[in-house]
Amino acid sequence: MPNSQNGWPVATTTQQDDEPLIGSIEVPNGVLKGNVAVIFRWLATEYNKRVEPLQAGECWGWFVKKIEGSNSYSNHASGTAVDFNAPDNPMGVPTKKVMTAAQIAECHNLEDESNDVLRWGGDYVTRPDAMHWEIVGSRAAASKLAKKIKGTPAEKTPVMQEMIVRVPLIAEGDRDDLLTGYNTITRIQRIVLAKDDGWWGPKTTERIAAWCKLPVKDCQTLTEAIIRNLFGLAR
Repeated sequence: MPNSQNGWPVATTTQQDDEPLIGSIEVPNGVLKGNVAVIFRWLATEYNKRVEPLQAGECWGWFVKKIEGSNSYSNHASGTAVDFNAPDNPMGVPTKKVMTAAQIAECHNLEDESNDVLRWGGDYVTRPDAMHWEIVGSRAAASKLAKKIKGTPAEKTPVMQEMIVRVPLIAEGDRDDLLTGYNTITRIQRIVLAKDDGWWGPKTTERIAAWCKLPVKDCQTLTEAIIRNLFGLAR
C-alpha cells in the first residue's frame, strides 16, 4: 500500500470515521479513525469558535487522489487531511485575500497548540491553500496529542470558566447592541451555526436547542446548563 505525502498509508473507506466533526458539520467520507479523528474534532471545534464558523456542505475529508502536478498521494488519501469552508478559502488564492490578520493569527495559534502535529495550508508559498489542514506529525506524536485532548477536563479551560462566571443574564429577544459585554449573542450564534446577526430570535433558540439537544422551551434563556452544553463542559 503506498503512503500519502506525510508517510501515513493510503487508506480505504472502511478505515474512516464518518460521524460529524461538530454539530451538523460533516466531511464527505470522513477522516481516519482513532487519534486522527480525535484531533480533527478538536481542530474543528476550535476553528469554528476562533477563526470562522464552519459551513455545512463546505468541508471535505478522505479522498484518494494525487497532489496536483505531482506523483505523490495527497494526505487526504490517508484520511489525515481536511478542508474547511472550501468555497470561501480556495486553493491558489493568497491567504490575506480570504482571511483577516486575526484569523490568520488564530490558525497559527492552532498549529502551535497542536505541538506541530497539524500544519495549515494557508502558509504554503507557491500555492496557498487556506482551506487545508493536515497531520504532519508521526503516529506517536498524534497519539500523544489525542491523549492530551481527551485528558484535559473541559471545566478547567479558562475561557470556558470565564464565560460561566461573567456571562450576562440574557434571553430570547435580547440584542448585542443593547447589552454590555462582548457580543455574547453573536458568539453563541457562531457556535451553534445560527445567523450571527447579534439578535436572539426564535431561530437562534431553535439552533441552541438543536446544538444542546434540549427542548426548545428550555433554551429561551441563557443558563449555566446551556453554557455547559455549548462548550462541552462537565456538569
